[in-house]
Amino acid sequence: MKKKTLTNILTKGITILLIILVSLISFLGIHKKNLNGWRNILPEYTLSKELSNIRTFVFSVDTSTEEVEDKDAVPATESTESQEGEQTTNTTETPKKQVPVNDTSVLTLENYKKSKDLISERLKRFGVTDYSVTLNEKTGEISVDVPYQSITDYTVSLAINKGTLAIIDSETKETLISKDMIKSVSVNYKASDSTNTESKYPSYDIGLVLTFKKDGQSKLNEITKKYIATTNENGESSTKYVIVQIDGEDKYQTYFTPDGQYTELFIPLSQNVSTENMQTFNDKRNEAAVVASELNTESMPIKYSLTKGTFIESTTSNNFLIFATIFGAIIIIIISIIMIAKYKANGLIAAIIEIGFIAIHSLLIRATKVSLTLSGLTATLLVALINYMIIKLLMNKEKAIDQLKAYGKILFNMIPLIITIIVFTLSKNIHLQSVGMVAVWGVIISTIYTLLTSILLLRKNNTKNGVE
Repeated sequence: MKKKTLTNILTKGITILLIILVSLISFLGIHKKNLNGWRNILPEYTLSKELSNIRTFVFSVDTSTEEVEDKDAVPATESTESQEGEQTTNTTETPKKQVPVNDTSVLTLENYKKSKDLISERLKRFGVTDYSVTLNEKTGEISVDVPYQSITDYTVSLAINKGTLAIIDSETKETLISKDMIKSVSVNYKASDSTNTESKYPSYDIGLVLTFKKDGQSKLNEITKKYIATTNENGESSTKYVIVQIDGEDKYQTYFTPDGQYTELFIPLSQNVSTENMQTFNDKRNEAAVVASELNTESMPIKYSLTKGTFIESTTSNNFLIFATIFGAIIIIIISIIMIAKYKANGLIAAIIEIGFIAIHSLLIRATKVSLTLSGLTATLLVALINYMIIKLLMNKEKAIDQLKAYGKILFNMIPLIITIIVFTLSKNIHLQSVGMVAVWGVIISTIYTLLTSILLLRKNNTKNGVE
């Protein structure tokens, strides 16, 4: 057997085995043992409201009160007598008073509408693609409908947290850097300083990275020289701290190294989180993503509270999805049988390539969280059929260069369709967007995967394969 022939056989064998492996992973999943059995660690499909159960949340204007210092009241005093008989007057704490968390002046239609828009923007930033937000313009009540997914319950925090941020002096409580000096907030994680060296699983601090505007950067440069650890001439050490407050709550206290160059600030929200339990790790990361989504929008002008949560079962039952999956599998089997009967060995290889295409397409739809609607599901079937036609066309080409030319011609003829797909992808309509994203990934996978595997595995070398 010639060396070139052996290399070709090995190349084809390895390629086919890789396709089969990826297909098994996509269709069967990767399962990891946990306390309750085995769990598939692949991302779930992101289903639109028409294909999944729905959670409805109702948020009302918060009517509660909070305790604040009464600056207008005269501080209470008390007199004490010293041992020498002198009277000493001591001032006690500033009196407190109860005030509404929402002043009546902010309860306007303009602020109701602004709150509704901010909730929508926060949901979008967090990654919830199919949602509806409605407003009762008289009462300010806001209703939110979202698909029932693993991230659904984060909707509550996105709606009720005002999204304020301030970096303050730990002693005087003076605001040093306000939210309007922050350019952007992103989620990140860093290796924890207290990682257990005996554990094979690393631990991380999960939190936010603050990037500053020009005035914020100038202020940060200033306070990094002041809020530091110092030692006086008597050898006594002292440290000036800053506190990062989010929604009025102290989240992090720190000081700076005077010689350090700070262009951003990392705020750990969850510390020493082990990767041994990835579910916990992802939950903590989602919690940080919620805060980032809030801080990357304006602060809510009105404080809301959750008053009602409802679970609505999907009008499209789970049986429909099962039926759609079975229907798709039957089509694949029928096409594969026809291909094998007509093209023998090349037909079998073509069927494997098509199955691999569907598997990779499925994985990418999961990983990129494409929101699947009924229209999107239909598009997946059409994309698979178009890819099958492309494979069939490439089978009839004798040389790789001929396959490249044929595929180039196909792409050229598809330019109007590709433009339409891009327009759909950028659409705000969830149905058009779903179709567009499904089709975009189909074009990308076909261009890279289908063309490459066809060049490696399918060429009309002779008439024995039965290729017409």
